[in-house]
Amino acid sequence: MQNRLLELIVGFTRSRGTAILIGFAVATLLGAGLLTRLEISTSQKALIPTDHPVQAEFLAFVEEFGAVDNLIVVLEGEPETIRSSADFFAAALRAETAWVKQVFYRVDLDFFAERALLFVPTAELRRGEEVLVNQASLIERVAEVRNLAAILAAMDRGFGEPAVEFHPDAVTGILRGVEEMMREWRRWLEDPTYHAEDLVSRLFATGHPNAALVKADGYLISRDGRMLFLLVQPISSSDEAAFLRPFHAAMRAAVERVFADYPSLRGQVHVGFTGLPAHVLTEIETVFDDVTSGASVAVILVVLILFVGFRTPRKVAIAVIPLVAGMVISLGVVTLVLGRLNLISAAFMAVMFGMSIDFGIYLVRRTEEEMGGGASLAEAVRVAVTRTGRGVLTGGLTTACAFFGIGLSDFTGFAELGITAGIGTLVCLTAVFLLVPVLLLRFGAEPKLPALTVARDLARAPSVVQLRVALVLVVALLAIWAVHRGRGIAFDYNALHLLPRDTESTTYQLRMEAESDYAVSAAMVLADSLEEIRSITTRLRTLPEVLRVESLADLVPADQAEKLAIIRRCRAPLSKVEIAYQPGDATVTDYQAGLARLSQRFADAEEAAFNAGRVELVERLGKVQDEIGSLELALGNAPAALALQRTAGFERSIFTTARSVVELAHRWLEARPVTEEQLPSELRARMRSSQGHYLAYVFPKGSVWDVDFLDRFVAQLKEVTPRITGFPVTHQVYSRLVVDGFIQAMLYSLLAVILLLAFDFRRADAVILALLPLVIAVALLQLVIAYGGKSYNFANIAAFPVLLGYGVAYGVNIVNRWRERPTETAWVSALTIGKGVVLSAATTLAGIGSITVARHNGVSTFGGFLLAGVILCLISAVFILPAVIDLLYLSADDAQEKKP
Repeated sequence: MQNRLLELIVGFTRSRGTAILIGFAVATLLGAGLLTRLEISTSQKALIPTDHPVQAEFLAFVEEFGAVDNLIVVLEGEPETIRSSADFFAAALRAETAWVKQVFYRVDLDFFAERALLFVPTAELRRGEEVLVNQASLIERVAEVRNLAAILAAMDRGFGEPAVEFHPDAVTGILRGVEEMMREWRRWLEDPTYHAEDLVSRLFATGHPNAALVKADGYLISRDGRMLFLLVQPISSSDEAAFLRPFHAAMRAAVERVFADYPSLRGQVHVGFTGLPAHVLTEIETVFDDVTSGASVAVILVVLILFVGFRTPRKVAIAVIPLVAGMVISLGVVTLVLGRLNLISAAFMAVMFGMSIDFGIYLVRRTEEEMGGGASLAEAVRVAVTRTGRGVLTGGLTTACAFFGIGLSDFTGFAELGITAGIGTLVCLTAVFLLVPVLLLRFGAEPKLPALTVARDLARAPSVVQLRVALVLVVALLAIWAVHRGRGIAFDYNALHLLPRDTESTTYQLRMEAESDYAVSAAMVLADSLEEIRSITTRLRTLPEVLRVESLADLVPADQAEKLAIIRRCRAPLSKVEIAYQPGDATVTDYQAGLARLSQRFADAEEAAFNAGRVELVERLGKVQDEIGSLELALGNAPAALALQRTAGFERSIFTTARSVVELAHRWLEARPVTEEQLPSELRARMRSSQGHYLAYVFPKGSVWDVDFLDRFVAQLKEVTPRITGFPVTHQVYSRLVVDGFIQAMLYSLLAVILLLAFDFRRADAVILALLPLVIAVALLQLVIAYGGKSYNFANIAAFPVLLGYGVAYGVNIVNRWRERPTETAWVSALTIGKGVVLSAATTLAGIGSITVARHNGVSTFGGFLLAGVILCLISAVFILPAVIDLLYLSADDAQEKKP
């Protein structure tokens, strides 16, 4: 059947040459017209099937809540400068209403400060009420304290009176306050430039779910205060370049307007962009820059290699014209079938030109060889098409079937790559078989006769036989070792490692996660009511892999009616509390004596707590004593005058703060209920949809790029509620889908190749021989990867199904050529068709090599893996395969019987 088809092609190209040229010219023009409608999809979401349950749930969530992936604008500089300028940048960003839905960068803490008691747990409020009732005399004495020495004396008396009893939690809070006060005093002594911080705010923040926010006065900042984050929610969740490019341009223009309005900020505030929109745009622009430059370089290199190999422009044109026509037509067909190229298939097109040129090279080379043996041009073309063409056809069809096998993958990215590459291979194969014979018959070729006598004589030399055995044995041992070594190669699930090194978005994300309590990505948990999200939030905070949870449950207090009743009952005793400051005349020695007495009180309390088995209280009392000891040392080391001066500053600071707190406490007593509608609009929009669904942001304690951690994190969330989505959830599915898709692609492709080879060769041993170079190359590639210090990632694993689809053609052509004269050494095949294999491999390597230097790490490692694989396939086909064939079949007596 195959022979008949090839004979028909010869006859058709002889009799209908002009019609074929016209037909392909028209088809190329039509393909070019369709090509203008081909969409280049830059969406990463498009790589995942939209009907996948997790992806469908995520898309539904985005439809309701809007874009979940914020662009994060980072302001970096001195803390005071970036805080004071944050409003300017936020206003400029909000003004871009065509692109921005909202900007979130600060919580107005004044609103919550006025209602602070409503956020205190009900049990603690009750205990506070008990203290007010039972310890009225103590409160009166505290109100009489006028200076620091009096505070120490009051502490001494308070902790020394057994009648004064507090709840254990209250004791812990009091001790924490004492420890913080001593630490603050020591700071004043040790640093002459130090000025007061908000001591009470810091105390309130300790242990609070939003501690970092309270400490930062509501701003989203890094721990050192030198980075401030503005979360910009775009109006669209699209990750296509058509949206992201103008969106980013508008954001940068907004930043520049701020610098234009406030020129002094330009040297003091550095602005950077991170978050998923920034990552995606960086990847898109890098990939397409790499692909565009790579494709251009590939075309130039391929043409130069053909010039070196063929030596005449005529033969270069004969090989290139069918390929160009085939590429244009195939992209037109892809437009009709798929309508687009995705990120993966677009990157592959950079190497497709170098790969598809192979078909024509084999036919041109065989034509030259036959003419060198005395055949006419017409006969030489006929032999090239019917004999070498059989290997080319089989190799091309196996490559196409392998690619179409990839198209059966459940991972859309691989599936579209397979369909695109399969269409391209079939169309280019058709163009070569129809156009190359026509062009050869019209423009001719030069005779070339390879020198084969030396190869025939050396093949049976004893030393060559021994060398052959040694070569096969060494390769076999290397392949076995490679398979063993390859089992230890890790898979890198961190998509950030695919981006160009040191990009702005990657650098700031890593810094944000390392230097702040905020992460770029959080899981989202949905609920139907405020009470449900409150219950879920409480349970989520108990999970070991959860760092932080944010929801409206933290902003709308529970049990408000009961709390308000307690607050009303506390008004009378607290209304008498006032803070008055009267500087004391204590000396350094007085302070040291007071601290020593206080330390002894805590030592006695520590012993009593130890005897009672209260481990946590023992630990807390030990910390307080350590801090008192450090303070005593600081008092002793400082000159007396300076120590008193700095202590007086601390004394004034603490009483000023205390007075402010008492005034605030009086306002607390007039608290009114907190409702959702009273909350700032940006907070409501982040945590409640217009449809009335509630949202909790769950930040992971570990890295979302660690799939083992991610599995634990998502599993724990699902134990609380099944209604979860967000990047951690979709990435978990995406990462597994890529790996599963890779395995599917390999299995489907291998099955397609084996079936087609079996149909063509009809002998198992011939199929095995044809596959042998590919098997050896894939095995040895594991050694290259392992000893090169590389790992698998989402991009470079795509090289394996591509290599499987393409690499098998080398073995097929060598085996097919050897089967023409099986009684001869297979080195004859290596010296005849092998030259075409080498030249075709050189063009392929030129195409692949053009992307190995890409800035995008994913593209470059994909090219690097494919480059190494093709080189190993070439070496295996041209050197190892002939040695194996000769070892098995080279015998004067029985070669014919062993013909596969």
